[in-house]
Amino acid sequence: MITEVLNNNLIEAMRIRIPDGTNLANVLMDILYIGKEAVYRRLRGGGVPFTLAEVAAISKSLGVSLDQIIGISSANTAMFNLNFLHYSEPLQTYSSMIRRYAEILETMSGDPKSVLSTASNMLPQAFYLKYDYLSRFRLFKWMYQHKQATYSYAGTENLEIGMIRIYSINSITSLDKAFCKSQKDWIKSLKRFSTNISVSGEIQRIQFFNTQREHIKEL
Repeated sequence: MITEVLNNNLIEAMRIRIPDGTNLANVLMDILYIGKEAVYRRLRGGGVPFTLAEVAAISKSLGVSLDQIIGISSANTAMFNLNFLHYSEPLQTYSSMIRRYAEILETMSGDPKSVLSTASNMLPQAFYLKYDYLSRFRLFKWMYQHKQATYSYAGTENLEIGMIRIYSINSITSLDKAFCKSQKDWIKSLKRFSTNISVSGEIQRIQFFNTQREHIKEL
């Protein structure tokens, strides 16, 4: 009984992850490298359950989490895709991310009820991507002069944690090694273009705190 419930939860989670109108059986044939009959035996209620190796392959390909399968949810946890800029190949990874965004927008364009909302303190991508020099300038700022959020990294011999501040005082944190490495590398890159006010740079330090005091007075 438990196996059947888990299998059904997996099937439902997969249907949510694929675009409307897409045949799930065909998707699974490509992911698991098995025939159509074998796929349908797994999709039929009370049929052959997915193996652990197959669940792992599905999770990796479609982004289905174990929480979705076993029915566990928490108000303090959520899954996110990590869209990182790899500094060794910035143009290639940036292009890959743009292609993924374009695929999402293309999928949305086929739905007359689709909605796209953005709250931003900078020019949205949809407005500048068709302009070559604006896109290049944005890439430069993203790599070297990003000031739209607070990024934190903490590490010990046995623990690493990365954090991004969002929605004013809230934040998202992760122990994921790739996420933590990205945070660490990002902060290191920002140091090269930052002004030191903690030890040297007395004039800049005075200017900085005077500006902060003015901001506080305006609250």
